[in-house]
Amino acid sequence: MNDSQLSRPPVTIAAMQLIDGVLVLSPTDLVAFSGCAHRSHLDLLVATGQLERATREDAFTDVLRKHGDLHESRHLEKLRGEVERVVVIERPADTIAG
Repeated sequence: MNDSQLSRPPVTIAAMQLIDGVLVLSPTDLVAFSGCAHRSHLDLLVATGQLERATREDAFTDVLRKHGDLHESRHLEKLRGEVERVVVIERPADTIAG
């Protein structure tokens, strides 16, 4: 896998979402709450459209994202070599990570 295959637009993964009026929490949201209730309050404001999510794009986060993608890709290939069938669950287009 090369850099061009790893380049993709930045996404927010595992963020609190309001879907059809239902608040949907990820494990990351629950861990964040245990560490900082204020952060969870800010995430709730973002999920309900009362606040815009802060973003930060810099060289470090880009490298971190690329290494994470590469790790996931390598692990998936390792699994494919070890088991008969691997099911990949795609992210729906209507989610934050879409």
